[in-house]
Amino acid sequence: MIVTAMTSNLRLADAPGNVEFESGVVGLTKPSVVNVSQTLVIDRGRLTDVVGRLDSVAMRQVDSGLRLVLGL
Repeated sequence: MIVTAMTSNLRLADAPGNVEFESGVVGLTKPSVVNVSQTLVIDRGRLTDVVGRLDSVAMRQVDSGLRLVLGL
């Protein structure tokens, strides 16, 4: 499974490709940033808790950020 880091460190929001989400969006309890520069592959079994779920609009934003940092 391909995953990318999500953090409440809003200083990362302005980094190229990163996507900021307000609290309450996609199930988050506080404002957060998807840090697309921290993308990795892990075994699905390592995932234990669901903290939120991206809708199709949010996922397109993350996809766009990934394409930018990966040069696709």
